[in-house]
This record gives sequence, structure tokens and C-alpha cells, in this order.
Amino acid sequence: MSKVTSSFALLAVALAASCAHQSSVNAPKLAYPPTAKNPVIDAYHGTQVTDPYRWLEDDNAPATKEWVKAQNTVTFAHLASIPERTSISNRLTQLSNFERWSAPSQYGGRYLVSRNNGLQNQSVVYSMTSLDGELRELLDPNRLSTDGTVALSGTDVSDDGKRLAYGLSRSGSDWQEWRVRDVESGKDLPDIVQWVKFSSASWNKDGTGFFYSRYDAPKPGEALTGANYFHKLYFHRLGTPQSSDVLVFDRPDKKEWNFYGGVTDDGNYLIVTASEGTDPRNRVLYRDLSKNNAPVVELLMDFDADYTFIDNDGPVFWFRTDLNAPRSRVIAIDVTRPDRANWREIIPQAEDTLTAVSVVGDRFIAHYLKDARSAVKVFTLDGRLESDVDLPGIGSSSGFGGKRTDKETFYTFTSFITPGTVYRYDVASGKSSVWRAPKVDFASDAYETRQIFFNSKDGTRIPMFITHKKGVKLPLWVRRLQHQSHPHLLGRHRRLVGNGRHLCPAQPPRWGRVRRSLAQSRHQTAKAERLRRLYRGGRMAHRQQVHLAQPPRHRRRQQWRPPRRRLHDPAARTLRSRPARRRRDGYAPLPQIHHRLGLDQRLRQQRERGGIQGSPRLFALS
Repeated sequence: MSKVTSSFALLAVALAASCAHQSSVNAPKLAYPPTAKNPVIDAYHGTQVTDPYRWLEDDNAPATKEWVKAQNTVTFAHLASIPERTSISNRLTQLSNFERWSAPSQYGGRYLVSRNNGLQNQSVVYSMTSLDGELRELLDPNRLSTDGTVALSGTDVSDDGKRLAYGLSRSGSDWQEWRVRDVESGKDLPDIVQWVKFSSASWNKDGTGFFYSRYDAPKPGEALTGANYFHKLYFHRLGTPQSSDVLVFDRPDKKEWNFYGGVTDDGNYLIVTASEGTDPRNRVLYRDLSKNNAPVVELLMDFDADYTFIDNDGPVFWFRTDLNAPRSRVIAIDVTRPDRANWREIIPQAEDTLTAVSVVGDRFIAHYLKDARSAVKVFTLDGRLESDVDLPGIGSSSGFGGKRTDKETFYTFTSFITPGTVYRYDVASGKSSVWRAPKVDFASDAYETRQIFFNSKDGTRIPMFITHKKGVKLPLWVRRLQHQSHPHLLGRHRRLVGNGRHLCPAQPPRWGRVRRSLAQSRHQTAKAERLRRLYRGGRMAHRQQVHLAQPPRHRRRQQWRPPRRRLHDPAARTLRSRPARRRRDGYAPLPQIHHRLGLDQRLRQQRERGGIQGSPRLFALS
């Protein structure tokens, strides 16, 4: 879902919670069904620990199913009683109902693209002979099952564009079943490959077969519960049964290694990437496909960094790596002289984090994360900066795929106020043009997004995005934010965009919410080395120095109270002299949903006692 739809989703959650609080002021207390206690006692290092709810861990037990059913009855009955729920759902459906396109990919004179008409569960794959040509449906995953439990998990097209290999996943399982479809006729071939997991398919140059990775078939009844070890890389030749597939590579001595095989664009090499679990580091091996029965050669086996293969120029392989470059760089390795002394640096590490690189039109197209926003640069093959891609604004871009011989590439751009728009990029001229732009029932032209910066306690420059209606004079705290030294203001004044206004809470969230919101921001841009440095520099003895730090001790027992001129709710001023509730450990209680929405608990309590008239609400700045 696009960011503009996500913004409205946040707005809807806020309104729904507000309405729910309003409706529940005089509503009877919910009567939850009782939960049985069946104590199970475990001994850990001489200490007995009682677990009375162990029985709930068996989700297939009849008692657990009855408990879940009873809980859902109470929950959904309460949700159904909210009168505004239907209108909010209708509005969200209206905002989600817009056409979405993927960036096209070119194979053998055909373009393949995915399209969703708005409310389809899965996008449909189409083929077309030109960018303005007629769409011809190739694969509709929505028709693969009547109950919608079969999902399209991956695709790969042969180099000549005649065959489509596609993977299917059933009922959310990681197991995949791969099939092959003839692009011209739209019919499936008899080939079926099963027990594939954590793998895609990669065709060889002549389109006679593809490489894939799988596990051995599990024992009966253990497909969804048994552990999987000893990943293996195979080659499947079209027209042959899976039992005849050729084992390309495995490591019987490394049961937890996973292998991923990919054929280079020139078809001469098979690149084998070996990983362990979720560790970002990996190993790289290769096989020369131009020679019959060539062995798999170890290239990078030290497991000391992330090596992502980009492309090759004959025996020279290009990699994006974070070896001695935490923000990543591009290096060249000649496999005929693989010693590290012979490695060449093509694109050095920059101030921004290099997240992806492709080779299109004999140029490197490098995607950077710059202050939590996208920046794309074009380099020559010898590493000289040629130009910057002029993106449509502040937002996120993805795509720029293709082959070294292609003259064009495509990318998708989205922002806080615009849904995903597909652009065509001409590599020679460096110009972008809109290929597909969705029509949304939202006046995005009436809003704008700007990026500002402010300094944290230790002087680190922190980026922040502000989206607002054009022509609106921003509040004083925003205009002064760049001069503040307290980064918690970022969490206190979070805003929701919708219905032509700025929405803000009447009361700021407490420190627990601030820490969590900033932690989420760090997680969303985890690949940015700048934010990784912030995290590392704020641990242990340095915890007080960054924006994730605890508040100073002399303020822990104090409630933050904004100056009178900044209050938007006159009723809230009556609470200024009331002491903040606090726990015995001195910390303010963790914020509930009403704190996040400006529905302060004390305000509700005082209203219920008759001190304040009216219902909790969100206050808007036009």
C-alpha cells in the first residue's frame, strides 16, 4: 500500500480509537470469558517457575480453539458496536481502490509487468510487445485457488522471453512449488519442481532449464513442523522429471548453510552465494558454464563481509560490499587473479549508504540512502561520477533493473503524499518520464513534504520529514526545531495528514512512547550507517548522549507541560497543576493508545466526574 494510503490508515485508526473511547464512556465493562489455569511447574537452576497457561501453546487443541473463539466473540462484538467503523472502512476501501503497476522488465523483445486493478489480493502478470502495446494476461494468481490461499512467490523469465518459471506458496508456507508457463500460449508445461524453500529460479542462457535450491522431501506429517537442514543447489532441465535434476552444489558438512544460484547476464557464469541464517555476511563461489562439467570454485570464503554480486565483464566480477566500508562500496575482482592484492575499488564509500547497484547501458546506477530518503547516482564503468538522477521529490525509489546492453530502465517513486508512480529512465540522456501514474481520490497537489534537521544532545544532525498543506504557516515549535537540543520534540509532535488538515494530539506522549517511536524510525532505516553509528554510540556508558537516551534523572518524575500559548485544548489547561501519575520505580507509565492520540486518561476521568463537558477528540490545525 502506498504511503498516502498508509497516512489515511493512521488517520482512520486514530479516529476509530477516538470514537471507541467516546462510545465506551458509559458502556458496561467488557465481560471476558474466563481462562482456565492448569499449572505446569518447571525448575530452572533450583528455582521453580509456574506456568498456568502452558496449555494455550497447543493451538490445535480443542480447548485452545474454543478459548480463541470465545475471545473473538467478545472482541468483534465490541468492534461492531462502534458506529463510525463502517464509514471509516468505506473510506479506507475507497482510498485503496486505485490502479497499481510494477516497473516493466524486458525479455527477448517483450515487456512483462504486474498490475493490480485496486482491490485484487494479488497483482496479475501481463506481457506486452511495446510500452504502449496491448496488455495480454499471462498469469493471474487470484485464480489459482478459490479460497485465496495460493500465492505467487516468485517469477523468472528466460533470456529469450519464451518461458516463465513461477513459484507458488500454499497457505502461507515457506515451501514453494515451481512450474513453467509458455509465454506465447499462456499454458503450463508439465514440469513441476517441489520442496523448494528460500530460493528463486535462474534460467541458463539458452532457456533449456533453470537453477534452484531445495531441501530433501520431509518425512510424512513433518512438512510444516520438522526442521530443515542441508540446503542443496540443483539444475532442472525442461521436459525431465524432478528426480533427474542434477545436483550442482551442496556441503554435507555444513547443515545450516543456504545456497542461492544466479546466472550472469552473459550466461557464462553461475554465481553461488552461501549464507548462514540471517547473518548479512556471506560466501561466494562460482562455476564456469562455458565449460562442460566445470567445478564450483571457491572465491570469497572468509565470511568477513557482505558481498553482493552486481554484474561481470568477462572474468572480472563486480561486487557491492561493506568490507572496510560500513556504508558499502563497489569493488572489482578478476577471478583469474583472485588474491586480495589484485582487487580494485571502483566506487568508493560515500557519506551516504550505498544500498543497491545495477549495470544498465554500460553504466553503474547506484542507489543511496541519504538522510532517510532516496538518492540515485550514475557512474561510468571505471567509477567516474557521471550524473545524479533527478527524482520527482522527497521520497523512496526502487527499481533501476535491467541488463548491461539495455538503453532504458524503469523505477517506482513514492512519497508521503503520492502513491507509487512508475518512471522510464533513458540512460543516454539521463531523463525520466512518467510511464504509469495512478489516479487516487486524494488531492496530493495540495500538500508538500519538506525535510528539516535538528541537533541531538551530542550534536548529531537528525533528519525529520514534515508533510503539510501548502500555504499553511507551520507552528512555532517546527520553525524553532532546528535550533533545539532536545530531540524528543520529534516524538511529541507527530502528525497525521488527512482531510485537508494537520492533525495533532492535544497532549504529548511520554518518554516511553518517544523512545519506541525513534527506535522504530531507526529500524526502518537500519541499513543507514549513520543511524547505526547513532545506535552504537548510544550504548552502555554513552547511553545519555543520543536521541535514544533516557531523560535526565531530575526530569524523570516530572510531567512535560507545554507553555500556555501552545495548548490547543482549553480543557487541558485545567490539568496543568495536577501531578503526573508515576510508578514506584520513578518512571511515567507506558503510554496507552489514548495517550498517543491526545486522549489523556486524566481528562477522561475528570470528564466522567462532571468536571469537563464533551467527549475526547483530536484537535485540528487548518
